[in-house]
Amino acid sequence: MIRSTIYDATLRGLTANWYAEVLRRVPEDAAVLDVGIGTAGALLANAGLVEQKRLRVTGIDIDRDYVARARSKIGRSGQDDQINVHLESVYDHSGGPYDAVYFSASFMLLP
Repeated sequence: MIRSTIYDATLRGLTANWYAEVLRRVPEDAAVLDVGIGTAGALLANAGLVEQKRLRVTGIDIDRDYVARARSKIGRSGQDDQINVHLESVYDHSGGPYDAVYFSASFMLLP
């Protein structure tokens, strides 16, 4: 879990503004796939937008520690009815359909 703490300390500040910009552009009641959700810290920094726009977010990540921390944080936030996180690769994901797909600094990691 130390990696997920470091992740939050270093990346949340950088990516929270990116999330805000994207979420403002997503239509109300949209289904969103968040690829590389990490610990969900940046998404939860914009919890007001998620709730206000009634978004349904499915987050996926390949890091077990990040997913565990994300699930814990989402549960504490009370938004677990709007945000679900899965431990899986974008290549294995079969959910959807989605109105928007967001790669938060994870697109560059794809082979």
